[in-house]
Amino acid sequence: MSWERYVSAVDADADALIRAAIGESDRLLVISGMGFDPRGPIGIEKISQVVDGNALEVVTIDLGPGSSRPTTIALAQRNRTAVQAARAAHGFIWTELDLPSVTRTESKGLVLTRQLMQETKLAERPVVVVDISSLPTDLYFPIVRAMLEDKDFRGNLLLAVCENPEIDRAIEKEGAESATTVPGYRAGLFAETSGPSNVVWAPVLGSVDPEELQKIHTELVNRRANLVEICPVLPFPAKNPREADNIVLRLRRFLSDEARVDPQNYIYAAESNPFDLYRQIGALQGRYQRVLGPLGPTKIVPSSHSSKMLSVGVLLAAVSYDLPVMQVVRSGYWFTETLDVDAALEASELHLIWLAGDPYNDTEEAAC
Repeated sequence: MSWERYVSAVDADADALIRAAIGESDRLLVISGMGFDPRGPIGIEKISQVVDGNALEVVTIDLGPGSSRPTTIALAQRNRTAVQAARAAHGFIWTELDLPSVTRTESKGLVLTRQLMQETKLAERPVVVVDISSLPTDLYFPIVRAMLEDKDFRGNLLLAVCENPEIDRAIEKEGAESATTVPGYRAGLFAETSGPSNVVWAPVLGSVDPEELQKIHTELVNRRANLVEICPVLPFPAKNPREADNIVLRLRRFLSDEARVDPQNYIYAAESNPFDLYRQIGALQGRYQRVLGPLGPTKIVPSSHSSKMLSVGVLLAAVSYDLPVMQVVRSGYWFTETLDVDAALEASELHLIWLAGDPYNDTEEAAC
């Protein structure tokens, strides 16, 4: 896949994009998460106002409250009530799926993807919107990749992203387990014979704690002694003009003292445009392949620790260039109690990103 030219819309323009995606079709499927993230219902509410209820089907994945904390339990119930109200108002079909029971946490995304493909017959759907606003990386990365690479799927695929960096920063993580690759994004990273000779780690930084970065760094060093470079990605331009500076200051001990990042290696990508990061990673891959080519194959290994929109940039680059993506599996998530949720939600922007379908069947029609 290539998204050098792309189609996307924000807020007021999203209505027209939804109608264009439907075209003459009479059905649209939305896949979304049902958890504690207060952005979860926004995409469903927006789309249900545009699409006739008889043409709309919603499948939500029950993520649970994330933890036993009262704040997250209350937010999860609030989100469920919001979707119930939208269904009562617009009459769409709503199906709920439980997360699959697996012995290895990191395989949950792949098992869920197979379940979705089979139970909802995704390949036969004319229009599918995957709303990643409340879905974690290890779930929506494999779902989106499976649809992009399914040769039987010939419909329109869109992502809905309710972007709000303030809410991203308010989500706390607990129970950091070992670092591993995102399901479906291994790309032979740790293969004994066919793995890349040179590895360049590109952590996309945001509200991440140093422990998470340390775990990935240790895993790459221990299993890939040829980690030749670290190129951190910082959000700039961003809503907060000093966000990049704040991140470097907060992580300076790890970045400067432990990882010894060369100041010239920092990469800057627009916080609200995933295609900017997609292009940056592609350029980085090409540059290091040229420089390190005589020493053997080179792979950029991104990891996403930032906003939802930047995580989409990681996904697009990983699919397009077949890159491995690192992550740290967490046992739970919770929402800080100091944030005024309603006030924070007012700053949210609903982005719709058209990934596959009509605009890309004739590249001359695709436009930024």
